[in-house]
Amino acid sequence: MSEHRRRALTQGERETLLRVINRGHRGRLFCLLMLYAGLRNGECAALKWADVDFDHNLIHVNKALKADGTIQPFTKTNAGMRTVPLQHVLKDALWESRGEPTQYVCTNLLGNRYTKKTIHDMWDNIKRLMDIELGATLYRNKIIESRISHDLKLYNLRHTFCTDLQSAGVPINVARELMGHSDISVTAKIYTHHSRVARSEEHTSELQSQPTIS
Repeated sequence: MSEHRRRALTQGERETLLRVINRGHRGRLFCLLMLYAGLRNGECAALKWADVDFDHNLIHVNKALKADGTIQPFTKTNAGMRTVPLQHVLKDALWESRGEPTQYVCTNLLGNRYTKKTIHDMWDNIKRLMDIELGATLYRNKIIESRISHDLKLYNLRHTFCTDLQSAGVPINVARELMGHSDISVTAKIYTHHSRVARSEEHTSELQSQPTIS
């Protein structure tokens, strides 16, 4: 699926996600890195503490998890080799969990770095907890009536980072660099879609606020 077809989290999804992961979930740092720094899955899995510069509030993205499970010393594209500002909420979370420079920032329950499978398992667990948080119907500990959207994906967190940049007035060329997009048209599609959604929501809000004529 192309990047522009993925969506950002809704405000409700964001709030529910943060409630779930901030209760000590092992995937907390992984999700926060995607949501507040725009890292890709493989970039989160490969990030080491040496890549986090607390003194200058920067994250250096310079490697990624490959499909075969190994860590490659470069990112998905040349544009992916980048430096991202470290936002306060993310810095605080990272500082609390900081480790040795050679250690991986994100680790699973066994203390090992993430693989494609453990990333998938981690997100499935978070979605389940979010679903239960929203009132999903359970039977013998199995969800039989879900309350979360069927298209809620882990990648939505990275997409949300991009739309947050637009909402903050960040120029599209800067957003492209922070996202690590090799083609600015990818960033433009996200920005355009976000603008269209915002206009639609604003129009809906205006219609709802108009007095009813009887």
